[in-house]
Amino acid sequence: MLESSTGLKPAELQVNAGPQYASTFTLPAEDTAMDVTPVQASDYMFEVNPPVVNLGTNTITVDSAAILKAYAVEHNIANGFVEAEKSKAQIEKEESWWTRNVSTPLGGFIKTNFGEENAGKEVHKMNGNARLVAVKLSKAPAEGEKIVLNTSLKNGDKSIFLAYGERITFTSENWDKPAYLLVQVDPKLDHETSASFKGLSGNISFAWSVTFFILAGFFLAIALYHKFILPKPVTDKPAKEVTARNIFKEFFETFASFFKKKQIWIAIAFLLLYRLPEAQLVKLISPFLLDAREVGGMGLTTGQVGLVYGTIGILGLTLGGIIGGILAAKGGLKKWLWPMAWSISLTCATFVYLSVFQPESLFVINLCVFVEQFGYGFGFTAYMLYMIYFAAGEHKTAHYAICTAFMALGMMMPGMMAGWLQELIGYENFFWWVMICCVTTIAVTAFIKVDDSFGRKQAEVKA
Repeated sequence: MLESSTGLKPAELQVNAGPQYASTFTLPAEDTAMDVTPVQASDYMFEVNPPVVNLGTNTITVDSAAILKAYAVEHNIANGFVEAEKSKAQIEKEESWWTRNVSTPLGGFIKTNFGEENAGKEVHKMNGNARLVAVKLSKAPAEGEKIVLNTSLKNGDKSIFLAYGERITFTSENWDKPAYLLVQVDPKLDHETSASFKGLSGNISFAWSVTFFILAGFFLAIALYHKFILPKPVTDKPAKEVTARNIFKEFFETFASFFKKKQIWIAIAFLLLYRLPEAQLVKLISPFLLDAREVGGMGLTTGQVGLVYGTIGILGLTLGGIIGGILAAKGGLKKWLWPMAWSISLTCATFVYLSVFQPESLFVINLCVFVEQFGYGFGFTAYMLYMIYFAAGEHKTAHYAICTAFMALGMMMPGMMAGWLQELIGYENFFWWVMICCVTTIAVTAFIKVDDSFGRKQAEVKA
């Protein structure tokens, strides 16, 4: 709101796409790109030509799309609308010891013995229909003044996107020349849809500054509220002697006491390995849904992925977590530990099904993603409860923080290799590998010990 109110009237662009529109390839003629109606001297605005773009869903060649983008880039750089990227010398990099001795030989072995024929192929072809859109100012800005136009999707289908021209700078030297934006549709789009784009030119620094000042005031008010309203536990007392030496001593003692807990190494193994399958799977869900069917993906558009994973998936994850919490409160963690462990493991099989059969029904795809995310949300409840259980005792807050550090590590490390592995063996074999990794989830669950009553409501425990 602040950004739009401190600048010129926002530039508006409407893009319609559908099979009924023609797919044509045209470059604007030099010096005749814009046919604008003269405006009053008092009017100071962005002129968009054309303000409405109709794009067919038939694809164009990759070369044609590249030519359109190259034209826009060259024209905008030549007229000072954008800065040219600094050229980088083509220096042949020497392979690292790790690449030469570990990842390359290991990757070659994996690809030769377990890889699919289409694994690692280039799939993101930018051959969706595209159109150049010209934008200029109606009159010159003041000498030395810069008008920066930042354009982004306002609303509509994300399968229509801005392929180039997100940030354009107008000055007194180039205001009367057109700057070019490139809008493009997802090549997999096959139905009628639309999207609108909005270009803002307000004072971004001022807008963000005001926003953060408001947030700072809000947090200050909340801090004061907490100071006077929240109850103060009897044990919440300052240390008698606070010195730098005591602070460091307490820190290291607290840290060391964590590793002196019973079953510490089993607990660490549980924190690192319980989510091993999901840590790899989650990194590849979106690429799998987006990639073309000929390379093992589902071939969905960006908008469809937003619905499937960003809406239906989140709904399943939320419901799974809520139901898991309710059941654990009634029966306790020990009772529901195994159902939750199997839930987070077996539901990964839905992606094996998707990769093997590649169903075209959007309902089936939504159902599979919902089931997997529901199982993850349900099974993750046991993980969170176990962290609370294990951290209990003296320094429980600090120990819980250490548990969350291991939780993050357990997601980060497997996720780092997930994409590399998928490129070697393909989606189908990758999801079978994820299912094999489910063995670790079941194995580490078998070794942990939990109190019978932990997690249940106190009223039920007393009863």
